[in-house]
Amino acid sequence: SGLFGFSAYADSKLANVLFTRELANQLPDGQTATCFHPGVIPGSNFARGIPFPLSLGWEAIEFVPGVTDSVEDGGRALAHLAASPVVKGTTGAYFDKQNQRRPSRAARDDEMADRLWSVSADLVDVEPDWP
Repeated sequence: SGLFGFSAYADSKLANVLFTRELANQLPDGQTATCFHPGVIPGSNFARGIPFPLSLGWEAIEFVPGVTDSVEDGGRALAHLAASPVVKGTTGAYFDKQNQRRPSRAARDDEMADRLWSVSADLVDVEPDWP
């Protein structure tokens, strides 16, 4: 817990972006993969990894109008990525809500994405050239 929990959360998000980018490279033409941040959704337990007393401030943010997003907002962003003609054919991209954004430098590391793909394939016992 504490800062370690937040660090693990951040690492998992980095892995999500890296894996998505490499999946997009591996998929046959016409198939796409994207990842996104749905927004700051109250009740998502995001602050569980933030140490006390900082967690109190984070939990209070959900009561400040305009700072957080609703579950419906997150759902709209996901539906947009799944069905909007605006993003049709977009692959390997990272979206913040409904807006395509450039991910962090670490998330653009092709070598790290390739290593994550290989380790993941090994862990689930499939060939690295899958699918």
